[in-house]
Amino acid sequence: MRPVKFKWKLFLCALLAPPLLTLISAAAMRYFSSPLGDPMTPVIGVVGGVVGGLICGVLGGLNVCENLAGRVFFSIILSAVMIPICITLCCFGCGIGGYNFEIH
Repeated sequence: MRPVKFKWKLFLCALLAPPLLTLISAAAMRYFSSPLGDPMTPVIGVVGGVVGGLICGVLGGLNVCENLAGRVFFSIILSAVMIPICITLCCFGCGIGGYNFEIH
């Protein structure tokens, strides 16, 4: 098996789309807030961060090895690294968008 050509545009979209969506959601809820608060922004951040991290990890893992076992192994390892990075970026997106973190 040959390494798959790395798709930079898809990688950058998967890395930056969840933080951008959380930023837009937090900014929108800041101006159009309801009395119940904003339950959607954290959900978008966590779910989007996990999905974005998985996509980034798989795209990176497909380019590291030539055999199938190595691709699967490195995809899992890179996904485990990229998921926390994407979730952290989503937290920054929430903060920049003006989301009010309240820990009770």
